[in-house]
Formats: sequence, structure tokens, C-alpha cells
Amino acid sequence: MHRFRLAAVLGAGALFAAAEPEKKTSVNPYYPATEWRVWRADETPIEKARAAVPPETDGSTIRLPDPGKRLWPSDAVPPGKLFVLTSTPNPKYAGTWDDVYGSWSGTHGWVRDEWKSPLGTEAKGIKGAIVAFVDNAPVENHLKLGINFYHQSTTGMGHSITNDSLPGKTAPYEKIYFSSGLITSPCHLSLVEETGAQAEVATDLYLAYMPTIFNSVGSSDSETMAITKLVIAGAHLSPAMKLRLKQSGLYASAMLWLWKSSLPVDAPFDSEMRHRVAYAAVGDRFAFPGGYGAAGISRGDMCLEFHEYDDTEHMKRMIEAAKGLTVAPPEALVTLVEQTGGKTVYALRKTICVLQEPGQEVVLKVSTEGSWDLDARALAFRWKLLYGNARTTVERDGDTATWTIRVPWDDALPEGRTTVLLVANNGVHDGNPAAVNIYRKRGPLPPHGGGYDDYKYDTQFTNRRPIAIGLQDELAKPGGTVTIPIRAVDPEGFPVRFWKRAGEPGEFDGNVFTWKVPKNVPAGDHWVTVIGSDGTSGNNYEARRIRIRVAPKVHAHIEADRYEGKAPLTVKFSAQGSAGGTKVEWAFGPREPGRPAMPKAEATTPATVKVFDKPGIYEAWLKVIGQGKDAEATARVTIRVTAADPPAARPARLVLLGNGAEIADGDASPSTYDHTDFGTAKLKGAAERTFVLANAGDAKLTLVRGAATITGPDAADFSIVAHPRELIEGTASTRVTVKFAPKAAGEKRATVEVKVGAKTMTFAVRGTGE
Repeated sequence: MHRFRLAAVLGAGALFAAAEPEKKTSVNPYYPATEWRVWRADETPIEKARAAVPPETDGSTIRLPDPGKRLWPSDAVPPGKLFVLTSTPNPKYAGTWDDVYGSWSGTHGWVRDEWKSPLGTEAKGIKGAIVAFVDNAPVENHLKLGINFYHQSTTGMGHSITNDSLPGKTAPYEKIYFSSGLITSPCHLSLVEETGAQAEVATDLYLAYMPTIFNSVGSSDSETMAITKLVIAGAHLSPAMKLRLKQSGLYASAMLWLWKSSLPVDAPFDSEMRHRVAYAAVGDRFAFPGGYGAAGISRGDMCLEFHEYDDTEHMKRMIEAAKGLTVAPPEALVTLVEQTGGKTVYALRKTICVLQEPGQEVVLKVSTEGSWDLDARALAFRWKLLYGNARTTVERDGDTATWTIRVPWDDALPEGRTTVLLVANNGVHDGNPAAVNIYRKRGPLPPHGGGYDDYKYDTQFTNRRPIAIGLQDELAKPGGTVTIPIRAVDPEGFPVRFWKRAGEPGEFDGNVFTWKVPKNVPAGDHWVTVIGSDGTSGNNYEARRIRIRVAPKVHAHIEADRYEGKAPLTVKFSAQGSAGGTKVEWAFGPREPGRPAMPKAEATTPATVKVFDKPGIYEAWLKVIGQGKDAEATARVTIRVTAADPPAARPARLVLLGNGAEIADGDASPSTYDHTDFGTAKLKGAAERTFVLANAGDAKLTLVRGAATITGPDAADFSIVAHPRELIEGTASTRVTVKFAPKAAGEKRATVEVKVGAKTMTFAVRGTGE
């Protein structure tokens, strides 16, 4: 039974006291007043600084950029352009001129001078439009020089920060965050899935997700375009908002909020799709005119479609959010009060990291007191299991700001993070969250990463990647419906959940993708990015891009009699379902990173047989060739070959999930943590919550028609608005959506019943009419 019983709403916040602009009082957890330079409030040059403006090596005078080099957004944006930056001051916008960049790696890397869309250069001259120098006294210089963006190349970065493995970094870096400084760095080898060696398992050395830093996928200089993008977005803030954010210490927080909330994925703010240990600084380096180069830029190519996103759409969303920011996002803080079980690595105000030994239950009492809002708005809090142990519970201690987080040991889970986010909402925005991490330790801990070769790690206990087998392009007809059941095999046997990029067609009901094709849909290819997660650790995602094809000249389709099995595996392939071709070519090979070309053809008949001798993840390719220009099409599917026979099939077992957390059968204590407490809804208004019905077994699970119903004293105030599918394949899932529409004020209670064969599973729901 879940122990979390009360809505997560507490009053919090603080106003800045009346004071001189550079000394505005706040409830910043580290600084009672503004102790760092804010250049917008004080433009006085700083002489003989322990910093170097190239080509100088030290002792430079640090000053604002020359007026002619400063950039402001213009409202005169021509068609086809996303934005325009000019040297003409615009009082609506803050501009770039007061942003301060410090390099911790000399000129080995540097903030990028321009940002491009696929159509060409959108912004240029960024280097000269900000304050930029080499920081020769890291950390010590921060308050004196008022640095907003840092870049550091490789050594001592990545997991070295989040794991607190090098002295003098982790705690001081959080103080930099709370004084308007954002540290950006490469993940380097802290997260690696760049070659066929990582087809089944990535190397993930992070003990914790730390929401106060920015790590990029890649090595030296891979992160610097993120700074450029954030400088451009920040230039679109109003002058007053940018000043308030910098003086309060919330500028780095706001920049990370812009980045995460603007990622173009179909997922809520508190999803694992938005909160990652490392991001691609450029969403699609292949579309970046001239290419986007940096050391180790291909670190994530074994799961390229997960790391990629529409870079132009991301920038557009960040700019729109910055322009419209009239209320600052709030700041969620967490304090470790009491602990039973586990070993604390560190307990900061935004990140807690605890090691969990095998067999241990970890119980943490944490407080949200001190969370704050720039305008003293009341804050509502919610906890979200980002990934990890689904049996994690969160309970508020009475009517206080203290909460109990309980994480049992689950021997079925691989090593990795159980991460619970604390999100504060001020009635307008969610803010950059705090994160509580419990790391399941099953073997030796990751190396500290202090040197170039200090990253070797045995992935014996690491989470394995689920593999989508048989997924390929599909045909569609205008006015029809495309339905694709996605089969993803997770080596540890966990159900897989799915997302896609924003703007792509269709939707997911668990593992089934459906697109109701408009009657006026144009001919052509409509891309869908299928991203899968087993939800256990925040790593080893599966992602594949497929095309939904309307009226193609030529279409390639692969039929196979099996998609997985023990080596040596014999598979019969057929081109049945293909169209428009006169010749075919078959090719086979191991799954490769990036965007691989089709291997050399091995067969040219409509049907062929292939024997896969060794275990591994393979791809079968089919090219269908027609007559005329551009009259060819290619399809590929994934084949999973194992070293041993698969384990005995597990019987079907239904698991109920709300907000990612498991809901026990018969749960009678509604909570906002697992979404069974709907909170408050106004009369004539409504609130909806979607619950997941997951099959934790391998056998098919059959529900009766109308399996989900609502009973209880206030059943009339609740209704099922999306019914679950009747068939749930092994390790697959479906959803049920419940609507709360109160007819009168007061607390309303009901019970959701789900009939599975002769058994009925139940859980209580609650809402309050206002």
C-alpha cells in the first residue's frame, strides 16, 4: 500500500527585500545577498584579473564588449528566418552583452561563434558579443568576475562531478549554480554507446542525475554550442527579467529550464526524455550546415535517434519561452534530514546521492523547506519517479515539509539509478527540479575519471538495452488507420515504454502506435521516431526511426519467419508486401552506429535464407529497385541472436502503474505521487490521469471488453475516458485514462476496478471539488 497520502502542496517562496540592485536580498540557500558581479548592474572594468582575454595569457582587464559588437534581437524577422540579432539596441530585449563566459581549458575549446539552421547561418558574432576569457583561477574567480557559462574539456568532468570522485568540485559547483553560473562539460567516456560493442549495453558511469550541470554527448568542445544556444535564447529575455534572474542567482536555473522544457519530444516536463545525464548540444549534427565537429562527437551514435532532436525547433521553443517569460520559474530544494540504510555520497540542496548495497532498503527523510519563488508565489510540489525501482514510495509526514522516500531492494533490477524528482510549480511554470538518487550497487563502483584512461569499467551488472525487433516502414492510405504493435525484447524482461518526437504523427497506447491518417494527407514519407525505455536506470534506450509512407513509387517490406533466437539462427526472409519494384537486393550485418549505409548485397531473389552463426544484434536490409529516377526503396529490420536458449516463459502478470510508480492491488490510500489522488478540480472543470496496465510476464494477457470500471460512493464524479486494449502481449502495456469531473464541492472517492480473467484488481482514487 502506498504511504503517500496527502497532496503535495506547500506555501513557499520569498521576495527580494528593497536594497541596492547589486545586493538584492533573496532566500538563495547559499547567498543571503548578491555577492557576485552582475555586469548589467555594474559595468566597471576589472583590471589585472586572474584571467586571460586571448592572445593574452593572464592579468587581462575584463570589460564588457564594445558597443558595436553587442547583439540584440530584432522584431524585423524576414520569412524563413527564426530570429535576427543586430547591433541595434532594442529596449524590449536584454541582448547578449552582459553574458560572461569562462573557459577552464584554455583555448582548447571556445564558445561557438555562430548557430545555423539547415537553411544556413541564423546568428554570427557571438564570441565578440559577450564577455569571454580564459579563467585562470577556477571557482575562486566566479564571484569576482560574475561568470555565467563555463566550459571544461573532458578531464575531471562528466561522472567525476556527479560521483563526487574528485575533491573540491561537486559541492562548490552547486554554489556556482546558485550564483548564476552554469557549468557545461562533455560526458566524454562517462556515457558511451558509439560502436557495435555498445549495441547491447552502454557504459554509464553516473551514480546520479545532477540537475544543476549540463553534460554533452561527446568529448572536448562538444558542449560549447549549448552555450551559444543559451546565450541566444537568453538575449530574448526582457532586460528586467534577465537582471532579476542574475541578481537572484537563478540565471543558470532558468537556462536549464529553457533547455529541458523546450526539447521537442512528446513527453511531460518531468519525463526521463527531458532530464538526461547528457544531451546532444546540437540536435542533428548531420543537418548542421558544414557539420558540427568536436572530439568524440559520435559517442552516442549506437542510439543516435535517442540523442538526436530537431535543433531548429528546440531553438524556436527556447526563444519563444524566453520572450514570454514574465514570471521566473521556481526553485525546488531538498534537504536530507534522516537516513536509514545506504551510504550517503553527498547531500546537496539540489542533488542527493546515496549508495544502496544488495539487500538493503534505503529510507530517506527529506525536507522541501527552503524551496523558493522569485515573486513569493505559493508553490505546489510533486514527486516523480524518473526511473528505477517502481516500488519506491513517497509519503508526506503529516502536514509538514518533510517527506519519507522508501526504496526497497529489488534483486531483479540491474545496477543503476533510482531517481526521484522534486518539481516545484508556482502556478505558472514548473522549475528546474531537485533530484534524489539511490544507486543500486551490484559490483565495483565506476572509476573516478580523473585521467584520460581512467574510464575502464566492467558492464557485467549494467542494464541491457531493449531491442525493437521487426520494426520497419509501413504503408498508409489517406483516411485510413495505421496500427503498429511494437515488439521490444528487454534482456532483463521488463516492460518497455515508448515516446516519440514532437510534431510527428500518431500516438502510443503502451506498445501500440496508431495514426489516424487524415484524408488530405500529402503523398510522401512521414517520419516517426520510436524511443523505448525499460525504465530501470535512465540508460540503454532503444530508438529507431521509421517512415509511414503514403503513395510511394516503390516500397520495400521485409517478412521474416522469426526475429530472435539462439545461435546459429536460421531465418527465412521474403520481400512479400513490397511494391513497385522489378529487382531486389538483400544484405545483412551487425547493427552499426550512426546512419550506416546498406552493406554489400548477398542475395537478389525475392526470398532468401540467412544463417546468423554468432550471438549479436543484426540488421537485415532489403532494397527494392523499380524503373526510372528515384525508383528504389530500402527497408531494414533488427534480428536478435542469443548465445543461450531464452529462459522459460513467465506467466502473464498484470502490474498497475501510476506516474511510473507501481500501485499495489487493493491500494486504498490515494496519493498524488502515483496519480491516484487527482488533487483539486473546479466545478464544471475536470482533471485526467492516465494509468498503465503492464504485462510483467511473457505470455499474452487477455482483458474482457470494458475491463476498467468505476465503483464506490462517488463513482458518478469519475469516468473512464480511454479504455485499455483487450490484448496485452508479453512485456507489453496499455493505458486507461480516468477523468475526475466533480459535480459538487468536497472530497470525492471511488474505486477503479480492472477485470483480468476471473480476477479483479482494484485501487482507490480521490479528488476534491472546488
